[in-house]
Amino acid sequence: MTIVQLSTAHAFDLLLRQSPQGDGRWEDIDVRLGADAGGEADWLIVFDHPARDLTTSLPRERRIVFLPEPASIKHYDPQFIAQFGVAFTASPLPDFDGIAIHTQPLTPWFYGAGIGASAQTTARKSYTELAAGPIAGEGAGGRGEEGARALLSAVCSTKTLNRNQVRRLRFLRRVKATLGARLDIYGRGFQEIADKAEGLDGYRYHLVLENNLDPHCWTEKLADPLLAGVYPIFAGGPDLEAYFDPLGFTAIDITRPDSALAGIVRVLAEDPVSRPEVRGAMRENRRRLMEEHQFFPVLAAELSRLGPAPATRLEAPVPVRPPVKPPLHRLTRAFRPLRILADKAHVALVERG
Repeated sequence: MTIVQLSTAHAFDLLLRQSPQGDGRWEDIDVRLGADAGGEADWLIVFDHPARDLTTSLPRERRIVFLPEPASIKHYDPQFIAQFGVAFTASPLPDFDGIAIHTQPLTPWFYGAGIGASAQTTARKSYTELAAGPIAGEGAGGRGEEGARALLSAVCSTKTLNRNQVRRLRFLRRVKATLGARLDIYGRGFQEIADKAEGLDGYRYHLVLENNLDPHCWTEKLADPLLAGVYPIFAGGPDLEAYFDPLGFTAIDITRPDSALAGIVRVLAEDPVSRPEVRGAMRENRRRLMEEHQFFPVLAAELSRLGPAPATRLEAPVPVRPPVKPPLHRLTRAFRPLRILADKAHVALVERG
């Protein structure tokens, strides 16, 4: 059994439910959160940001960092990344001399996680429950099919940290103006929900608006409708077909808002969910997500490729320092309102068609 110590500043116990028994085990890998691995760990993983006062006696080549945020959202300084021998990233790392594995961000699933305001009372869906969930259009209709809910939902915040967040807000408001009651919008700044399931269950279609359009960019924003059995209309990074059956989703390009809006209207009119082969592709895409394209199977495959961890350890534990804010952070923050105005002007004036 390969023991992996996972350290993060986030509440990532919800990651455990992405293992079949909810215990952090996948094949011959045992992932333990925080300091639970003690001195037994074969590998150290830091996800995004290490827990406070993290130390390790494992050498650099046995340390792995997951960098889930794009450069336009979060700065990971080179000195932080250099503490690790392996980096999982969706962004280029030109100065990194270790092993860079370019993949989707591997963010944890929010659907059925009970991480909102009612997290204390919401039962978290297990791996088995997620795998067995219904697919939209099968059996007796859900609430969306009965007309009690809109046909299409979206979950989005009003953040404007990068140009694509500005772009997606502008586009979302345009979609709402066109579709009216056929679109329900949830999220911070709109109708807030306690669990992502509230914005997915009972709908046939879900508009996925990712934070950025970089290659490999798909996150829990796509994973959640796949788990819910809802057909995704996807606005994110290119080449999603490398991960999922294209029959089970529709990709749109919101840098061309006219065409993207026409694509949404066309999907709703054609209603692909009514076709058995499309529902089969949706179920297959959920299987691929759960069995191939999430934290545990991706980690297992890479550790298998890297081979057995050497038994060497450092003579004394060393601290693992967190990422630091970029130089001139205060200055760039002061100019953020101007940057948002520039992004809005660019989207409004340049991106048409």
